[in-house]
Amino acid sequence: MPRPYEARPVSSRSMRLYIIRHGDPDYENDSLTAAGRAEAEALAERMEKIAPHRIYSSPMGRAKATMQYTARRLAVEGIVEDWMAELSDCRLSLDPWGKLVMWDVPGEIIRAKAPYATAENWFEGSCFSAPNFRERFEGLKKHSDEFLARHGYVREGGRYRPVKPNRDRVMVSFYISRSGKAAVEALAAEKGQSKADTYRELLRLGLQHSPHPTPLTASQ
Repeated sequence: MPRPYEARPVSSRSMRLYIIRHGDPDYENDSLTAAGRAEAEALAERMEKIAPHRIYSSPMGRAKATMQYTARRLAVEGIVEDWMAELSDCRLSLDPWGKLVMWDVPGEIIRAKAPYATAENWFEGSCFSAPNFRERFEGLKKHSDEFLARHGYVREGGRYRPVKPNRDRVMVSFYISRSGKAAVEALAAEKGQSKADTYRELLRLGLQHSPHPTPLTASQ
């Protein structure tokens, strides 16, 4: 038997999952602002180099609008997954923060009770006691497990085992990180130009210096 510290052989055929937030939203019309459309256009140009095999989107209008830029550019049909919709009913009120969605509860609230919550008992916290919170979480976990199983990865405990190893590139949502968005807004103000023009400028620089884009990661 190999010793615990010895390296085990692993499959080099790993799927790449690109989780990307939608562009700058027009929440009132569930679509994109002018800056959001520029972001989606820039994303499509960048993702053309990655060439995803499949593209998925939530049913939200702003997510589908973002997806269409990449789908049209790559001539790939986008697939809408209803379970990826925003959990709009998971809200609570906390003083002095006011109204929050459950995933924005401040860390100091969660860490105030010892021992710390785990993946098995997080719903026992007073902030998360509403029955629909756990119900929605379990539903999300079930559907995401089914989604990954369709792509060859089956949950075993806290990990996923590749039952059908592949090197597919799959996009499941569209993302512009909040921290990145704030940085772009600051740069646009400094340069005295629109956010849309700033995104295009950054895209040109990024494509010049990064001919092989690295996987994007989520920041919800």
